[in-house]
Amino acid sequence: MPLAETASSASVPIDSGGRPQDVEPYLFVMTIGRPPSDRTHWPSPAWQENGRAKRPDSRMRPEEFLRAATDPANWLKKGRALRASADAVWEAYTARWLESIDPATKEIDDAKFEGAADILSNAQFLYGLAAECLLKGLILKRLPDTVSFTTVADGTGKLLSAEVKRTADKFDTHNLEKLAELAGAIRPGERADDRELLAFASDCVIWQGRYPIPLDTQKVFRARGKLHGGAFYHHFRDWMDPLLDEFARELAG
Repeated sequence: MPLAETASSASVPIDSGGRPQDVEPYLFVMTIGRPPSDRTHWPSPAWQENGRAKRPDSRMRPEEFLRAATDPANWLKKGRALRASADAVWEAYTARWLESIDPATKEIDDAKFEGAADILSNAQFLYGLAAECLLKGLILKRLPDTVSFTTVADGTGKLLSAEVKRTADKFDTHNLEKLAELAGAIRPGERADDRELLAFASDCVIWQGRYPIPLDTQKVFRARGKLHGGAFYHHFRDWMDPLLDEFARELAG
């Protein structure tokens, strides 16, 4: 499989052996499974044009966008992928957390523990995004008429662009508790513990897994007292897994 160019809008010169001539200004993602000595992992002819590696084009036609956006299966697939990524980061967090504890004295190395906590926030961010995708897929599956799109067309009727309509109180939100209600996954006034967990996960998506500080000191998560404190830290996945299983099962069913 080829390398994926990820960091430059320019194309990369390829030498006669199929290797990029100057890779330092560029970032590549190498697929796993072939030894470095195997040159077949360099860009294939399909990725070349006049001896230069082509930059992948991620643009999407409006018609394709609307088809993909309204297909619940796409949201399920992305939710599962995000969850798998979260699991991988969680394992990294667990390893760092264990490394912070001296096996003999049981004392904690503060610097290592803080580093583990930072990785934990990244894992929680990805779990929150997974929940967001699954819940939005459920909304599209159950209540497609509640999701609106804005399109732009020229004088011939040809679509030029399309986007999700900005409705912060509905589909276009990171508020997982509200999305769960809209999707019919949680009824109003019920499941206070799950609501608190989703509220915390929303906070992780909005800022804890992305920035060192919140964007607004008045808009941060505050514990409601319905969950044990460990649910926000090392037991987070124990609480989140059943919810993600439930959302994925309902979306796939």
